[in-house]
Amino acid sequence: MKNQRLILSLLLLLLFLIWNAGIYLAWLVEYFPSLIYLFPLAEHSYSIVCHQNGLKLIGEGTNHSLVCSRCAGIYFGLLTSSFVNLIFRIEIAPNNKVLFAVALPMLIDVILYNFGFYNYSKTIAFLTGLLLGSVGFLYLYSPLRTLFSNKNG
Repeated sequence: MKNQRLILSLLLLLLFLIWNAGIYLAWLVEYFPSLIYLFPLAEHSYSIVCHQNGLKLIGEGTNHSLVCSRCAGIYFGLLTSSFVNLIFRIEIAPNNKVLFAVALPMLIDVILYNFGFYNYSKTIAFLTGLLLGSVGFLYLYSPLRTLFSNKNG
């Protein structure tokens, strides 16, 4: 049982680490030029999950993230929580009220920006995404943990 949890935690950490690294592929190509061949596939893959609005990407020019600041925050939150889970073994069951509470700042930010109350802030978008992604990890991990424990025994 402990080995199954460790394997699941390591797999999720590896998955989120690869996904987060791909977000910054433009910068990685400078150090590992052969990664340029992955760029079209990565750009298309991330376009499925993010609008990729140029004004909302992290960085400028050719060196920019492949997702917007908010999505980058969500994915970094998932990565961070998966790392914390590896060390501290998160046992908290997801709660819809908590999910709503952590999604509320993002919702408020989106509404206020879209109604023109202030200009887009990459920092606010990243932080609200980070909050949602960090807690959102529970909504991925808890059912997977249950699935693996039921399947194997």
